Amino acid sequence: MPKDRLEPEDHGEAVALFRSEVIGALTRRDLDHGELRAELRALADRAYRPPDADATRRYSVPTLERWYYAYRQGGLAALRPTPRSDRGRARGLTPEQRQLLCDIRREHPSASAALILRTLVA
Repeated sequence: MPKDRLEPEDHGEAVALFRSEVIGALTRRDLDHGELRAELRALADRAYRPPDADATRRYSVPTLERWYYAYRQGGLAALRPTPRSDRGRARGLTPEQRQLLCDIRREHPSASAALILRTLVA
């Protein structure tokens, strides 16, 4: 049975299609800088439901502007999310901090990560 709509092949494509739907009307118009800013503000005031999300969310003007210029330069492919460069590695912890967290966890195995964090920050 033919489909009226194409289905995204993967999550990255679904995200790119979603982003293009959010900014789509802007990409088909010639806007000067002031008009673009006003249109982006209007889009930022709306709530959107991203792919595979249970709740709606809003996007900031800088995020929408980044999507707009990415699309203008690279089309739909430029709207795909890119993996983090630090994926799979601890972020922002020194070896000493990592060791301290491991030691605390060994001494208090029932303590939650949130409790350990609150204790360290206090």
